[in-house]
Amino acid sequence: MRRRQIRRLRQGAARLDHQTGHPLRRPQLRLPRRPAPPRPACTGLYWQWTRKIAARTICRWLSADQHGDYTPWIDNDRRLRELLARLEALGTAAFEADPRWKR
Repeated sequence: MRRRQIRRLRQGAARLDHQTGHPLRRPQLRLPRRPAPPRPACTGLYWQWTRKIAARTICRWLSADQHGDYTPWIDNDRRLRELLARLEALGTAAFEADPRWKR
């Protein structure tokens, strides 16, 4: 009688999650991912505009008209980023050359 009770308690304890004390659940079935949006046919020239927003990469496919309209803006953005990188390098070099930092 006592052995049967101990065995039942052990079986019940084996079914519990030891960290939370809740009964273990079967893993959930994963649903298939949503299909990706359709891409343009790769039969000719196509353009992609990529940028970072909040540490995430955002990509947009551009039509030929959009490419013609946005090319100057994208080129200006690229030049601006290059100039900003140079400015940051100059600022870093000025800070490192300051003798007050070498105490």
